[in-house]
Amino acid sequence: MAVLVLSIFPADSMAQYKDYQKQNSKAAYFSVSINNQTGWLLLTVYGEKTASFKVPITDIQISAERAELAADISFESEGLSYQGTIYKYDEISATDIRESADSVTIMFYEISGSSSKLSRTRRGNIFSFSKTITVEHDAFVRGAVLSILGDININGEVNKDIISLFGNINLTKGAVARGDIASVTGVIEIEEQASIYGEVYSGTEEIDSRRFKFYRGHEFTQGLMLNYNRVDGLLLGGKFGFEHKDSLTPAVDAGFGYAFEAKRIRYFFAAEQYIWKKQLLRIGGSFYRKLSSEDDWLLGNSENTVFALIAREDFKDYYESEGASGWIKMSAAKDLLLTISYDSYDSRWIKSQKNLWSMFGGSKLFRENFSSIEPSYRAVGIAEIDSKHNAEVSLEFSYDNRLNDDDNILSGWKFSGNFQWSADRFSSDFDYRKYTFQIIRYQKVNRISAIRLRAVHGNSDGNLPMYKRYFLGGLGTLPGYNHKEMIGSRFWMLNSEYRVGLTKKHFSYLLFMWDVGQIANDSRLDDQSEIKHSLGLGLDFSGLRVNFSKRLDGQADRNIKIHVRFSSSF
Repeated sequence: MAVLVLSIFPADSMAQYKDYQKQNSKAAYFSVSINNQTGWLLLTVYGEKTASFKVPITDIQISAERAELAADISFESEGLSYQGTIYKYDEISATDIRESADSVTIMFYEISGSSSKLSRTRRGNIFSFSKTITVEHDAFVRGAVLSILGDININGEVNKDIISLFGNINLTKGAVARGDIASVTGVIEIEEQASIYGEVYSGTEEIDSRRFKFYRGHEFTQGLMLNYNRVDGLLLGGKFGFEHKDSLTPAVDAGFGYAFEAKRIRYFFAAEQYIWKKQLLRIGGSFYRKLSSEDDWLLGNSENTVFALIAREDFKDYYESEGASGWIKMSAAKDLLLTISYDSYDSRWIKSQKNLWSMFGGSKLFRENFSSIEPSYRAVGIAEIDSKHNAEVSLEFSYDNRLNDDDNILSGWKFSGNFQWSADRFSSDFDYRKYTFQIIRYQKVNRISAIRLRAVHGNSDGNLPMYKRYFLGGLGTLPGYNHKEMIGSRFWMLNSEYRVGLTKKHFSYLLFMWDVGQIANDSRLDDQSEIKHSLGLGLDFSGLRVNFSKRLDGQADRNIKIHVRFSSSF
């Protein structure tokens, strides 16, 4: 029967291990060891000197806020508190699980040397103190998955260790664990067709990990192709996916459906193959006929469908695209994903349906497609959509060093960018270059408050068609203004949000918002383009948001705008 031990070791004691580090060496931070034959847990921490504490596992007091080993030794929300010293979880860079004759030890490492705060932050790992972590079936986690009190549910693939010290761990039949799995007091459940490459260690039960090892299966998924908007009306069909868990054959996604109001068949078929799994290098391609929108960055189709069904509101503008694309994706560095793609498609204009059904729409009608645009320019834009072919090369990048999506509690950065180039050399009827960059900072202020800041800039040149231009105003941009009130070929925007918790469990927040932006259409961003400001208040109830916003310019329409959302704008 295995034993688990938690200990911290000095940096020089690790010299025998030759783990590669780019700039800094890793040093032992703290460790936990358990021996489930004797039922004891050993906690060892390191600083200037080594200190250890031994406690029976049954004496550990576990609550929603902490796991207490003694009056002055406990795992708190920010770190391990050992006799007045806090060993912050933010400093953990790697984990390791070792088995000896009578115990199992979980090692937690920090990066030693003169590394900056940013480089010391964990990269590629997922962490939660008490909330449940779920790795979806199509997700690949490059690092470790770690929780102190919370449960861990693995449906996808994890490249390194899976550890929940005082919570439960569950792996479904489609899960792949390439590292070890360990829990001190939690229950570990593994379905028969999960793939386990490492060992499984439990402080409460004996588990034979050999029967789970190296199950290399194929995973088929199926579901509904379902959407509702003012152009397609009800889109109904089916979709399926196929993935080989060890990437020996391409992953495939396909769907086929019918749009009842547009009277159009919708379909897509995509295949992607890993070339180098360690760096997430893969190539792929697809062909499709779909209803496209450049407004996906404002909100997703699921949230938009809810608005259309409940309130007869559709916040997107659409065009049909039919064509094919190919791409190369690579994780160029930790937390950084690059995509190079080529997309070639014919576009088509499809009218919106004003009188579609909604639950509480009353006498309100759905608006026309691109209804905020001046009529003569809109007519030109419609003609371009209906008569021209577009082909473009795109370069996209995304960077996210947050430990998880709970930006109410933890700090982190999120960057993204996109460059699009369309020209006749790509067999396109358009000639333009367009780029958009976005930087987001999630900053914890204290245990009940946090700040979110977003800066976005977009620019272009050449013959930029109507549906590729930028829009500001309303949902997701400047909420005090009318939806997509302003159109342009270049813009900048700053969004800020101060969040104050109303409950200890981070279920509800009071929001203070200030948004500012400037946009110009085929001209410079200078004094001729007015800078627009919007102020607002809001409430956030576990993702359900109600915002009240007001524009601050001199226009006559200065009524307070009310938005209800089911997700965050950024």
